[in-house]
Parts: sequence; C-alpha cells; structure tokens
Amino acid sequence: MKIESIDFRSLDTSPATTATGCLIVGLFASRPLDQQGGAAEIDAASSGLLSELAADRELPTGVGKTLLIHKPSGLAATRLLIVGLGKPERFDAAIYARAARGAGKALRNCRATDAICLLPQVELAGQSLAWKTLQAALALDHGDYVYSATRAPDPAAAPATAAVSFPDGEGVGDALRHAGPIAIGIRRCRLLGDLPPNICNPEYLAETAERLAGEIDGLEVEVLDEKQMDEL
Repeated sequence: MKIESIDFRSLDTSPATTATGCLIVGLFASRPLDQQGGAAEIDAASSGLLSELAADRELPTGVGKTLLIHKPSGLAATRLLIVGLGKPERFDAAIYARAARGAGKALRNCRATDAICLLPQVELAGQSLAWKTLQAALALDHGDYVYSATRAPDPAAAPATAAVSFPDGEGVGDALRHAGPIAIGIRRCRLLGDLPPNICNPEYLAETAERLAGEIDGLEVEVLDEKQMDEL
C-alpha cells in the first residue's frame, strides 16, 4: 500500500491575498493583534474581522480550540480557521504542539483540500522558525490521517488535505523537506498499529521491514525466528 503525506510547500506571497481553501491563524487569549504573528495583516485585510470577534468575545481561547469562518470578507481564502493558543505567559513547545494538533483535526473536517498555515509565525521562546514549521506540518498531517485499509470509504467523509503552504523564511525549506518523509513514517507506523492482528502478525511485520529495506538505501533488516530470539 502506497503511503503519502500532505504536500508541504513554502509561500512567498501575502497569505491574505493568496487563494487557498483554508487560512490558519493562531491567536492568544489576551494579546494585541499587532503582537501576534500574521494576525494584524489578516485583521487589516478583513476590515477588522478579528478585532470585532475579540471585542465580542467570540474568539477561541482554549488551546487547540477552533473557530471556522466561511468566505471571510477581504481575504482570498475560502475559509479562515482561527486556533486558540491559550494564555501567552503559559505558551511553550508542548502547548504549541497541542494547538497545532487542534488545527490539524479541524482542517481535515472542514473539507478544504489545501491550506496556508500561519502558526509558525507565532513567537515561541527558544524555538526557531524552522522548528515551528516542522512541528506544525507534522501536526497537520497527523490530523489528516484516516485509517481505511480494511474499511470501505465513507462517501460523506471530508476529503484529504492535499497541500499546505507555510510562509517562507530561514530554514523553512529544509524543515518542509524533512516533514514529508517523517510524516510518511508516522503514517506507516499508525497504519501498522491500526491493522487487525490477523493481518498485522509477525510475518507481516517482517515482510514490511524487508520491503522497506529494498526501498531505502542503507537500511538493513535481519529477521529472527523464535529460536534465534531465545538465544539473544
């Protein structure tokens, strides 16, 4: 079975004016929009939409909570997905990952097949733009995974996300080049864990490992039988 991840790309145009199925932006519970990565541009382009939502207390405040707005005025995106980042004084790498996971789940359910993600634009002490981009990409791909190997596809299910773009910057290109293979590896592990035991037995795992060794240069596999394992 061929396993594919989301196609991750870098973006060198304005997110507000670039057509996309979904524009993802993260917001803290209490911080001026001009101090939040990418939010000020989105607010200006949408004639103060984010400011109005903040004034009406309609923005998501919990970490990973989301608000989806269809056809936001002034933006080229079909959908605007706002992701809660919680309180800025508590924001750390673990909370960033939780927020990105929430975005991934919401993205898969919103039926967009492509997106632009601004989560890495958020300031996070001790982490580079490349790190934030890699973690966001992996979280979005995690949310996109749906097990279907032994199940008939649900005709009403949301389509898979084909591509996600991230604003370009230092190290972003390398981060995205790493994200694809890592995401495929994670999907493969999740698939093996989800397969029923009458399929994913020791022989199946050995065959899978040997097949990977044939596909990946430098990867060597040795399969041991029960007697050999007892001798270890």
